[in-house]
Amino acid sequence: MNKICILIITGIVAALPAVADGKKTYREHCSVCHMEDGGGVPMMQPELINSPIVNGEKNILIDMLFFGSESKYAPGESMNLMAGFQHLKDKEIADLLTYIRQNFDNKASKINGADVTQYRQSLKR
Repeated sequence: MNKICILIITGIVAALPAVADGKKTYREHCSVCHMEDGGGVPMMQPELINSPIVNGEKNILIDMLFFGSESKYAPGESMNLMAGFQHLKDKEIADLLTYIRQNFDNKASKINGADVTQYRQSLKR
């Protein structure tokens, strides 16, 4: 096996725990409202499938997870209130948001723990 194949396989194997952790966190905190398939409930909880917000700017999505319905980016239409999840660890948030951004027909880049930590620290300024 050449070095490139080994690097690719190593990267895939290293990413597997984060995907599993993100899926677990999604099931524990999000699937009740956004549904297991990310389809949401019309006029109650927004769907996550091919979502412009999910696929968009990382910090907007992080803000929405931190502040829920209180986020300045939360949709204004009549939806049920969403709690904020600032209490989760940065890695949990990163894994969760990466799971959402790479599932449900979303094709966005990963969010890593450093992205979340940096955002959290920007709030303290």
